[in-house]
Formats: sequence, structure tokens, C-alpha cells
Amino acid sequence: MLNDERFSFEVFHTKENENILERKDEKKYKFLKWYSIGQPALFESLRSLRDKRISLFHFTNKGFYASIQILSDEQKELIIQEIKKVHKIDIKINQINELKLNNFECGIELRDDEGEVLNINGFVKSFKNVGEFKIDFQAANNSMEYKLFKETVGHDFY
Repeated sequence: MLNDERFSFEVFHTKENENILERKDEKKYKFLKWYSIGQPALFESLRSLRDKRISLFHFTNKGFYASIQILSDEQKELIIQEIKKVHKIDIKINQINELKLNNFECGIELRDDEGEVLNINGFVKSFKNVGEFKIDFQAANNSMEYKLFKETVGHDFY
């Protein structure tokens, strides 16, 4: 559990892990590695180095963007606890790694006053930063989707 919320995520390991665990070779436990994408979550971020405002969403003339974290240290600690339960071994946080992504897409579904569903699609353009990515949501600033989203989340975002 994390912040009193129960959730699950998948964790993977290599064949090499299986060999080390089967042999119970304690000297090699430090070489064990696990991989996951965890439970991705939005987080507040700086708009830019010049503009020091922090916000969950940042609006532009092409839409808006948000920052997402893939596998947090808290989630890694949960994985470590589960590994200890299953395998009866202690490992370090640096033995938990995030799976490398080459695609990430998501969407936001909104309903207008008449109940019509409007969708805003988001995607990550660059995977250069490990663990944290920028999701761009495309909605022109004069579109219904943009206006409805801005009304829904409030005007505190930049």
C-alpha cells in the first residue's frame, strides 16, 4: 500500500536472476535486478528554467502538458518488501530499475454541459530523461476541449 491506497503493478526479472535464486548464491544477490514501470503518476513541475512557477498542468497555444513519473522510490520500496516476502532476501533500491519505454500515450475524457464526451489525447515525445517524462496534450487554445479542460481544472495552472 502507498498513501493508504492499494494497487498492484508488474515486476519482471531476468533468467540470470532465476539461476542465482535457485542456487541460493548469497554472494551474487547483489547482482539481482528487477524491472517495472510501476504506477505512473502526474507530479507538479516547473514551467521552465526561466519561469519558476510550479504546476500540475502548463498551458501553451498548442494545448497543455504535464510531467509524469514512472517508478518512484516509494514504489521501489514496496517492490523490495514484496521480494523480501517471496524470496526471503534483502536487496537495495538500486537493484530495482524501470523498464525503458519507447511509447507512452494516454487520454483525458471530458463531458460538456450537454453530456457530450470530448477527448484530449496525450503522448510523450522524448524518453531521454530517465523516470520523468513530459506528456503533451494536443488541444488548440480556441478548441472546445481546451476551454472545457481549463474550466474543469481551474485557472490556477499556467
